[in-house]
Amino acid sequence: MLTLARRNLFKGRGRLAISIGGIAFVVTLMMLVSGLYLAFDQKIRSFYDGMRVDAWVVQRGTTDKLGDSVLSDTLGKTLRKIPGVVEVIPYTTRIVSFRLGHEDVEILLMGFDPAQAGPNTGPLRMDSGRRSIGGDEIIVDKVFAHGNGLSLGDKLRIFGQELTVTGISSGGDLVSYQTGYVTNHRIRELLGDEHLVNAYLLRLQPGTDLSAVKADIEAVTDRKDVRSMAKIVEQNGRTIREGFLPVLKVLLTIGFCVGVAVVGLTISSTVIEHRREYGVLKALGARPLQMLVVVMVQALTAAVAGYLAGVGVSLLAARAAETLVPQFITSFTVSGTLAIGAAALGMGLFAALMPLRSIARVDAAIVFRA
Repeated sequence: MLTLARRNLFKGRGRLAISIGGIAFVVTLMMLVSGLYLAFDQKIRSFYDGMRVDAWVVQRGTTDKLGDSVLSDTLGKTLRKIPGVVEVIPYTTRIVSFRLGHEDVEILLMGFDPAQAGPNTGPLRMDSGRRSIGGDEIIVDKVFAHGNGLSLGDKLRIFGQELTVTGISSGGDLVSYQTGYVTNHRIRELLGDEHLVNAYLLRLQPGTDLSAVKADIEAVTDRKDVRSMAKIVEQNGRTIREGFLPVLKVLLTIGFCVGVAVVGLTISSTVIEHRREYGVLKALGARPLQMLVVVMVQALTAAVAGYLAGVGVSLLAARAAETLVPQFITSFTVSGTLAIGAAALGMGLFAALMPLRSIARVDAAIVFRA
């Protein structure tokens, strides 16, 4: 059986190449799409985790973007008196739209204190320029800068006020929008409210019980919500999960079906072409399930070879795509890659079942026909 499988496999090298290519294409699609989703999820998580805070205080009922949360600028003094609270950082942000060249663009504008150590509400990493900006300056994320052809020294006019790009950062691409950073005073001036604060970020003493801090804050404030960092990450990642996961599932399902169809059709054509060999096996007493082993060896060989080729192509394609389009990032994990490998084997197994009916209907008498 194995000898016939090996001979049929390499005799039809063109069909074998088609089968391997089909599986490789599907594996590449699965790898890139799932890697893109995982990278987007990790990107949002690392953005908020990079602020290195323990909890957020927001207005009750606030959505994930936090722009609809409005707090008093005097609340910070109250929060600093809560036992266990080490540092209180005001956070003001808004998605703003402005004219850049001949297009309207959007950016998530965030205020921060350039004199304060650590990332906090400022840029996570600086790629070029400086972090210590003044009131008429702005730092933009490298993805936003690349997508709009910006460089250091360029001017942005936001709400009628001109800001000079003096820094380009990384880590602030949040998939659907990118971040820009100005001073706390400047963002409030741009938004027309010098007392505007959307949230307060809290750093707690090591070992402090967050639930106790939350109870103390809610006892002295009205209609405020204390959220852990995990809750903030979960809320902001919801957009990715709800918008991306359904599409991901559809694409993976279609890809799986395409892989099964490509391998199954090529294997079926091989069975038809070599029906005399299958007739000989049947005349010698082989049962359909025994002859199915021949088909399964061919299908699984194509699946394994296609999987290995697809993994290699995925790694090269991901690197090339990220170089050309910074927004396109992927993250591959061992578990995810093995899961796709199991899917490739599943394609081979399902494909092997497609010609089962043709094998069962092979007439042993075909051996004696001219």
